[in-house]
Amino acid sequence: MDKAVRITLLAATIFACNACLSYDEKKMELDKTTTVYIGAVHSFTGVFATQAVEVEQAEDLAVNHINSAGGVLGKQVVLIKRDTGAQVNLCRSQAVDLIRNEGINYIFGAIESACTNAILNVAVPDGVLTVTGNPYASVLSTGRNNFYDSTQIEYVDPDSDSDNSDTNATADTSTDNWVPVEVSVSSNMFYRTSPNNGKLMKSLASKILLDGNHSLTIIAADNMLAASAADDMERYFSALDCGGTRCQVRKRFNYSSDIDAERYNFSKDIPEILAANSDAIFFSSYPDDGVGFLRAAVDGGYSGRPYISAEMGHASIGGFLDRVTADKIQWVDVPPSSGISFDYFRQKYELTYGEPVSENRASERTYDMLTILALAIHKSGENSTPDKISKDLWQVANPPGELIFAGEFMKAKEMIEQGIDIDYQGASGSCDFDSAGDVPVNQIFMGYDAAGKAIKKY
Repeated sequence: MDKAVRITLLAATIFACNACLSYDEKKMELDKTTTVYIGAVHSFTGVFATQAVEVEQAEDLAVNHINSAGGVLGKQVVLIKRDTGAQVNLCRSQAVDLIRNEGINYIFGAIESACTNAILNVAVPDGVLTVTGNPYASVLSTGRNNFYDSTQIEYVDPDSDSDNSDTNATADTSTDNWVPVEVSVSSNMFYRTSPNNGKLMKSLASKILLDGNHSLTIIAADNMLAASAADDMERYFSALDCGGTRCQVRKRFNYSSDIDAERYNFSKDIPEILAANSDAIFFSSYPDDGVGFLRAAVDGGYSGRPYISAEMGHASIGGFLDRVTADKIQWVDVPPSSGISFDYFRQKYELTYGEPVSENRASERTYDMLTILALAIHKSGENSTPDKISKDLWQVANPPGELIFAGEFMKAKEMIEQGIDIDYQGASGSCDFDSAGDVPVNQIFMGYDAAGKAIKKY
């Protein structure tokens, strides 16, 4: 189909110096006989634009390395990039266009969980393989996939008499009191190198108990990532044994993520929140509004230890709080990337772009996920289906097999062609996918020092 598409065509020599990326924007026919096309749906504009730059640079670096090694199946890899402007409706419409109009079989999902979820609403029913290296929300994992899009799935009223015993519907995190039915898929069509936040929340729930807390209040924004983390915390903490009885989540306070943090009166909600008299409070939010609630809770008399989501911790919010309060804050995160593959990636990234790799780890995860997808396409061979490539994706990333490190794409292809099993070791760490398409999550407990600087606690 003749359509305006944003396509990055990168020659191997473009990265010989710290060059800017170039885009070839024109109307063209997609030639799938000579090219493997991968859709890249991101918020190139809007509130996530800064993060999108890092992800885009890692994508382009991976494509350059793949194509410099001869591409896959004798074809060059090209990314068709579509902008969503951080709007979920555009995430869905761009996915529809790429999949149903352009016939794209592989999608690299968005930075944010809600956008990736909207893509999955189109991709999974259409049998299109979706991968990503960024969103954390546990509900994205397709082992048991929860789709929050009313245009794609049936919704059930929790107050009705309907028999939902087989749906495993999720906890209600929306303001309209409707609960999405849990959708099962026959094969895994979603993989990510970013951590499943549920695994982090499970560890944090145990730490809250170990700190002597038997009851918990949860304050959560209603965006997908924060609400999903709050759901995970509620489920895991409530399942723990607090001296012969189950630990209690006494209060779940949900609020709109659309609030203006600079103008909102956080103090008005604190009496209701503190009335639960819980031992501890978990804040699941983004930094601005999360800090507002945290500061208001402390000012309102809360003296317990605040536990926060990693998204709040990444912003080093300790610098915005009283030093005594900051010293009490804890969260669970993943350790910084390290090892042979990361050293290679960091060197190439910094040489290409003249700037350090971001500490948020999205860049190396993106690089790994695209590299693994390309190896899986090569292993599957000509005229393979996305379902077959999904299975081969697991094969090239998991043991047993010859260890392959970042920068060894040519070597990996040669081994695949010789029938030798490979095990890709990523710049972001182990990429051994489980049955839900998630990678192992190494964890560290984080906090702040007296000066408000984020530090490793355990």
